[in-house]
Amino acid sequence: NDLLLILSPRLDHTRAVSYFLKVKQLPLVKPYLRSVQNINNKAINEALNNLLIEEEDYQGLRNSIDAYDNFDNITLAQRL
Repeated sequence: NDLLLILSPRLDHTRAVSYFLKVKQLPLVKPYLRSVQNINNKAINEALNNLLIEEEDYQGLRNSIDAYDNFDNITLAQRL
């Protein structure tokens, strides 16, 4: 996480999310996702929202949805 945070200005966040999804290690990088969510990147928002659903953190999900609007609303509604 520390390395990701240091490199975050140079990273392609969509590729980073894709990689961690592929290796099924997305929960390990949750602090990184939170720290870069202010970019309002669709891949970051959707990955973090999915993690929050899996953790059943619905208050966190609500805060994420209210603050960052770049995600697929229909897919999220279907998951809920």
